[in-house]
Amino acid sequence: MTMTMPTGAPISPRSYQDEDIRRIAADLIEHDRVLYMAATGLGKTITFAHLLRQRGGRALILVHRDELVTQSVDKLGLCWPGIDVGVVKAERNEYRHHVVVASVQTLSRPQRLELVADHADRFETIVVDEAHHATADTYRRILDTLAPAGTKVVGVTATPKRADRAGLQHAGFTHISAERPILWGIQEGYLSDLTGERVRVGVDLSEVKTSRGDYQEGALGDAFMEAGAPKEIAGAVNEFARERKSLIFTPTVAVATAVAEELQALGFPAGWVSGETPLHERRQLLQQFTRGEIMALANCAVLTEGYDEPSVDCIVVARPTKSQTLYVQMVGRGTRRYPGKHNCLVLDIVGVTSEQSLLTVGSLAGLHPDAVKKDRSLAEAVAGVELERMERATAGRRSLEAVQLFRPPDALFAWVSKSRTRHVINLGRTDDVTRRLVLAAAPDDVTQWSAWIELAERGYRRGDPETTRVEQVLVKRQAVDWAQGVAEDWMRRETERDPRARALGRMDAPWRQQPASDKQLAVLKKRRVQVWDGITKGEASDLMDAR
Repeated sequence: MTMTMPTGAPISPRSYQDEDIRRIAADLIEHDRVLYMAATGLGKTITFAHLLRQRGGRALILVHRDELVTQSVDKLGLCWPGIDVGVVKAERNEYRHHVVVASVQTLSRPQRLELVADHADRFETIVVDEAHHATADTYRRILDTLAPAGTKVVGVTATPKRADRAGLQHAGFTHISAERPILWGIQEGYLSDLTGERVRVGVDLSEVKTSRGDYQEGALGDAFMEAGAPKEIAGAVNEFARERKSLIFTPTVAVATAVAEELQALGFPAGWVSGETPLHERRQLLQQFTRGEIMALANCAVLTEGYDEPSVDCIVVARPTKSQTLYVQMVGRGTRRYPGKHNCLVLDIVGVTSEQSLLTVGSLAGLHPDAVKKDRSLAEAVAGVELERMERATAGRRSLEAVQLFRPPDALFAWVSKSRTRHVINLGRTDDVTRRLVLAAAPDDVTQWSAWIELAERGYRRGDPETTRVEQVLVKRQAVDWAQGVAEDWMRRETERDPRARALGRMDAPWRQQPASDKQLAVLKKRRVQVWDGITKGEASDLMDAR
C-alpha cells in the first residue's frame, strides 16, 4: 500500500526556523545525534519536516502517542507535497516507504522491530519527536537496532528535563543545535504571553506522598478529594476565568469529574475527558470545546502532549507538580496565538502549605513565585527584573532598549476583529483604495484559516458597498495559529520596508498612545459607540475600523 500526500505549494518555514534548519543540518555533518529544543507552538514538526526534505534519503519519525502519528503525517504533507509516507502503528505496517512515521509502542515490539530491521532499507535520518522520552528502554531498543554508526538522529523536544533526572546524554544527545524556549517565543511575539494567579486550596501538600521527585497522582488525587478541593477549583475558574476558555489538568479522573460537575452546578458549561473515554465521545467533546459550547474541559493525563487548541486562554494546573517537564507541557497547551487572544491566564492550584520547589508560571523564567500575577504578565515581570538590573548598573538611568526587548507582545500588531472569524490590519489608503491584511476562517470550516492582502474600494454613491480584490495570498486553509503566524511574519517584513505600514500596523506606534482626537470622538458619538475616559487614538481608531 502506497500512501502519497496531495500535491500543492508547500508551507514555508518562518525565518527563525530557516536559521534552525541550517544549524541542525550543519551540526549533523560533525555529530550523529543532535538535539533541537523549541517550545510548544513554535513549529517543531514543521522544522523537522523541512529538514528531512532538505536532507533527502529515507527517514524514520518516532512518536510516542498514536495521536502524534496523524499530526506528523499531516505536517509532512504540508511541507513536502507528494512525499511517499508510510505508517507503522497497530495493524498498519507500511515500513518500506520513503518516510515512515512510527508509534514507539508498536515499533519497539521485538517481532515488529526485527521485521523492519531485516527487510527495510536503511534509514539515513531518524527524528525522535518528544525526545525527552528517549531514555526509555523502548526508544533505546529502536535506536540501538535501526541507528548504527553514521545514521543521523535528531531529537526534538519542548521539555528537555525529565523527572527521573536521566539526562538525554544517556540516549546519545550530547549536542544542542538550537534552543527556542517559551520566554523567547513570547518576547518575539510568536507565542501568547502568560499571566498568572496562585489559588490556594485546603490541601497540605507536604503530607502527599512523592515518587521520583514529584507528587504521586493517586495520593494527590485522594488528598484533593478529601479536602473538597474540586469545589474550590471550580470556584476559582468561575471567578478568574468566567470569560475564558479553560483547559484543566487534574491528578486523577475522579478529580477531573468532580471539577466538571462543580462547574456545571455553577452554570458554567464544562466537561471532562480521560484516557478511557471512548474515542468518538472524546472527539465530540473536543469539537464542542473548539466551538465554545463547552468553556472548561477537565482532563487527567490525556491532553498534555499533542493536543492543539489555540483558542485556549486559561490553563488550570490543578495537578501541582515539581516536574518542569510536566509543567511546561501543561502550560504549553495555552501558549499558541489566536485572533483576539491577548494572553493566557495560568491558574496555579497550590496547597495551604507549599514547598519552594513547586512550579508556578514564574518558574518558566526563573522568577519568584509571586512575580507573575493576574495584572502582570510573564513578559512584564521579566522586563521589570531586567530594568532593575540595568538601573542598578547605570545608576538609575532607564533603558528604552530594554523596554522594547522585553515588551509584552500580546499587542504587537494592530489586529481589528470584524467578527469572530475575520480579523484585519489596516495598511493605509491611496486615493480611494484601502489596503489591508486579512486573516479569516473558511466559510465551510472554522478550523481552516487563510491570510491575504486585500484591496478595497468604496462606491461613489452613499450606501454603495465596497468592492474588494485579492492582491496576494499568504497562506490558505491552515490551522489558525499557523495562518496568523504567517500573516504576522509578513507584517514584520512589511513594517521594516514601509514606514506607513509600521505606523498603522504596529501597536507600539507612538501616535496610538496619544489622546483620541475631537474628530474621532465625534465620529464615534455619531455612530453611537460607547467610549471611556482616557481613550487613546489607537483605541478609537480600532473602534472605528471594527464598525
